[in-house]
Amino acid sequence: MGLRQPTLAAPMMDQRARTRDFDGLVEQLNAPCASQRRWAARDITHYHLKAVAPLLATLSEERSSTVQEALLVSLERLESTATADGLVALLHTRDTALRQRIVDTLQSMPRHVAPHIPPLLSHSDADIRIVALDIIRGISHPNITTWLEQTLINETDYSVMTHALDRLYTMGGLGLTQPLLDVKQRFTSCDYIHDVIDRTLSRIEACQ
Repeated sequence: MGLRQPTLAAPMMDQRARTRDFDGLVEQLNAPCASQRRWAARDITHYHLKAVAPLLATLSEERSSTVQEALLVSLERLESTATADGLVALLHTRDTALRQRIVDTLQSMPRHVAPHIPPLLSHSDADIRIVALDIIRGISHPNITTWLEQTLINETDYSVMTHALDRLYTMGGLGLTQPLLDVKQRFTSCDYIHDVIDRTLSRIEACQ
């Protein structure tokens, strides 16, 4: 009996070996194979801002963390007002890991996310206000002092206020002595808030 030749596995199909025009890439963003979706997310950036809408639409439905990452990397490369607008709209997701990835991406485009910060800081949902402070934590912008001052003046939620105070402390207080003293009067029984404010006021005094 002759020797049986080993059966060779069929070569894995190159997941990029498909239609590479815009419509073909949009179709592949919804392919059943995660690898195809990742390649499509990367390659569609060749179509520049035209790619933003389908990338955002895919991100809103995507459940694979690796594909989400590829989508966000591409959206970061396509930084624009439309990109920031779409990402801010997705901050309401219940997927906390995705929301943090979106925050990280928005931090890379301070000029485009800046107009969204005031409405986010006044949002009715305290979690969204905290997300806004998380975005502020990672950007450099001339309006940061104004944004944080308005939070000190208007915020009534304990968790949001502690986030704002922690951010303000790391920035040395930004000279906001009177708003900090007013917060102490409003949160009279909150030891942690009083402690952070006292430490922040000390930093302000040390810089004067």
